[in-house]
Amino acid sequence: MIRLAFAGGAVLHHVSSVAVFPYGGGRMRREDEDIACVKALPGGYAQSKWVAERMIWQAISRGLRAVIYRPAQLVARRKGGPPHDLFEHVMRSCKTLRAIPDINTRIDMVTSDYAASAIRALSVQASSLGKAFHLVHPEPLSLLDFVRLLPVPLPIVPLGAWLALLNQQAEDGDDPSLHLVSMLAQGLGRAALTPPGFDCSGTTASLRGTGIVCPPLDRRFIRRELN
Repeated sequence: MIRLAFAGGAVLHHVSSVAVFPYGGGRMRREDEDIACVKALPGGYAQSKWVAERMIWQAISRGLRAVIYRPAQLVARRKGGPPHDLFEHVMRSCKTLRAIPDINTRIDMVTSDYAASAIRALSVQASSLGKAFHLVHPEPLSLLDFVRLLPVPLPIVPLGAWLALLNQQAEDGDDPSLHLVSMLAQGLGRAALTPPGFDCSGTTASLRGTGIVCPPLDRRFIRRELN
């Protein structure tokens, strides 16, 4: 795609992910931050996203016209079916265990409709060239506030107790979500499960006047998008 864009003189629009930044701290990650400073990432998804985005930045330095978009967790209304991403597997595991782990996280999600509309609006602005945009929620929720919005609020329990319950039920049963989350959580502590924050001031400024706004994370959002 990079070669094709170079050859045709086209603008390359690359959808990356906020996963190019590591967990393990509460710092705020800027849209213009150089991801080359990231030293290590766990998991093939984050690593592949980082490598792909680095290739785009290197091509930009050689003259490629490109724009990079980094979505956070995307949600969309679905009618049943098995979980299709890690967030849905974690949510299903919490419902099965009837508990949510006490971790220092903020719930940051946007609808696929918002992300698509934002990408379209940003893609036609000449000022977007050579920039990265965080498609994240400008007002993420604390874990406690998120739990309070659930149709049936679940208790928040210490991480160690939740992991022990998760591992026990994963061993005793055949629930695919429990097995996946248990495997991914092996050896991880509270710090490793703490995501950074994401600045989206550039995205907000560039979308001003377009009529595109991120839906608030309220009870209506939870009922509409997550139920």
